[in-house]
Amino acid sequence: MKMFLSALGAVIASAISVALGLGAAFHAIAAGVGLGCGWLLYGLLEERKERSQIHRELDDRMRNGILPDSTHSLLQVDEKSSAGGKIVATLCALLVTAILFAGYTYLRKRSAQQRLAALATQAPPTSDIPKGPAKGHILVDEALLKGGQTIIGGTVKNISPEKLSGLTVALELRRRKDGSLEQTSAAVEPRDLEPDQEGRYSLKLPAQQYISVRLVGLKGGADPTLLAYTTASGQKRPPERLEPKVVIVPRSGSRGGEFLNSPDKPARVP
Repeated sequence: MKMFLSALGAVIASAISVALGLGAAFHAIAAGVGLGCGWLLYGLLEERKERSQIHRELDDRMRNGILPDSTHSLLQVDEKSSAGGKIVATLCALLVTAILFAGYTYLRKRSAQQRLAALATQAPPTSDIPKGPAKGHILVDEALLKGGQTIIGGTVKNISPEKLSGLTVALELRRRKDGSLEQTSAAVEPRDLEPDQEGRYSLKLPAQQYISVRLVGLKGGADPTLLAYTTASGQKRPPERLEPKVVIVPRSGSRGGEFLNSPDKPARVP
């Protein structure tokens, strides 16, 4: 019975460790804790059996009117066994709590590392940015907040001697909830720019979902490819204007045929 309960506890603890995705070290520790819990359960069952036997003996002696001196010793043995069981149970509870806390800390650390790795993999590779003379110059305007939406916009100018077609601006969005990155694009209007011609791009985003936006590239052509570009700050956010309020206070005028100064209503005239 003792071996069965110990093996059962070890198997259950190891299964929980595997389900939580803990490491091999935690599997071994969990198996040890399960083994100890199985022994504890067996000890508590044996203790309960012994206490039941002691109480039966006391009941038989009380029923027969026999109260030997050994009765006191039986009660002392019962109290000692109960105290020992409580101490072992407390130690096992502390050990299990420590294992659970260590597992929780490990899982949090691993989750943070996975999130950072995901952000790193989603970041745009700098090696893909083409080399050579820039073909476009991008002015990035300051973001505007209007009606719960963030408006991102700017200007693209063709600074190359050739025509650029199918232009889009690549943007990187960072989510407010978990900090993850998301790629999107905004079309330039007009899509085709002659040399020295300018176009505008604009994108509306929910203000509550994204915390920042970053320019990551300029694409063009029938099969969109990255183009070399330069960038600079564009239009500033216009200052907030307070709408003037006109308050009309009605003036109390005199009634027709009524004088302001009369014997009934004397008033001092300067």
